[in-house]
This record gives sequence, C-alpha cells and structure tokens, in this order.
Amino acid sequence: MEQILTEQPDVVLLNMDGVIDQPLRFVLELYLYDITIPHFIGISSNKDQVYQAMKHGFYDYLLTPISRTEIRKSFLRYQKIYRKAPELVCLKSYKDYHYLDTSEILFLKADNNTTDFHMLDGKIITAFKTLKTYEDQLPDHFKRIHKSYIINISKVTRIDFGKAQCKLANIERSIPFSKKFKDNIDDIHRSLYNASYHRSN
Repeated sequence: MEQILTEQPDVVLLNMDGVIDQPLRFVLELYLYDITIPHFIGISSNKDQVYQAMKHGFYDYLLTPISRTEIRKSFLRYQKIYRKAPELVCLKSYKDYHYLDTSEILFLKADNNTTDFHMLDGKIITAFKTLKTYEDQLPDHFKRIHKSYIINISKVTRIDFGKAQCKLANIERSIPFSKKFKDNIDDIHRSLYNASYHRSN
C-alpha cells in the first residue's frame, strides 16, 4: 500500500493467493485516497476469483506458472489500449528546441516579453515568446485567469472567490485571477465541481 500511494504506478501485478489478505478489499481501499487508481493484473494458480477480479476493474488475470511471454503480452496489450503519447509544447529559441510534457506544467507566468513555465518538479523554464502565444497553442485544460497567468486546470486544488486566487498542487503560493477572466474561472469551477464528490450544506 505504501509503495502504491508513494509511487502511484500505472500497473500493479497482484498475487491473489494469500500474499495480501483479502486482495479485492485491498483494491477497494485505494478508492479512499486521492490518487489515480492503477490498473491491476491478477496472478493466481486457479480461476476462482476471475469473475470478482473483473468486476473490481482488473485489466487482466494470469494463471501460474506464468511465462515471460505471457507477462510481456499482457503489458503490450495494456500499452496499446491505455498508453497515450504525451501532449508536448515546443519552446523554440533559434536552433534550440525544448519539448515540454504539458501534464508536467503547473502554470505559465508572463514576464515582459518572455514566459516562465513553472513545472511540477519545481523547475522554471523561460521561453522567449509572449503568454498570448502559448494561450493559443496549449490544450484545452489550460486556461488564462489573469493577464500574467495561465494555469493547468488539472492541478487546481482550491478556488477562493473571496480572495480572487486559486491554489495548485505542489506549490505553496497562490495564483491570482482577475475579473477580466472571470468566465474562465467560472468554467474551471463548474467542471471541477461537477467532477467531484460533494455534499450540500
């Protein structure tokens, strides 16, 4: 459990024959936490739990003894179905091309005629073009919320309408938003609210 919560792998091979007590309950427990649930491949010496495993969303179920070929086939099927090529943005400076995975971008900040890309790992990468240039290039999950900021919607953890600012994952600082871009903030709030579990007060 600690490894899954810390590393958040894409795929987990789970021995169904007693290494973990009640393996299906173990899988259900993961839904209590704010993580992306991995795809499970069950491993067992018999077919007794195949039906329940598939009802719990297992991607595959392999019977022991397992050959390397069978494991390889299972992973190749997984990659064909689920693995998507990353969406990239290209930062060009003369003959230098820098490719950024958009899922790793937290936000963009304008700095005169340059743009700083703030990344998940804490790095700041400067591009020598205006924020407007990237506003037109980035995928739909990036929204401009201020004359100086574009944010990655998928990294938003809090919107404070009273203080006109929002919080993003992995950073302490707040990002301001302005009235000019209120429609964008309302769209972000609506999409996140509709996708979340919530209670009426």
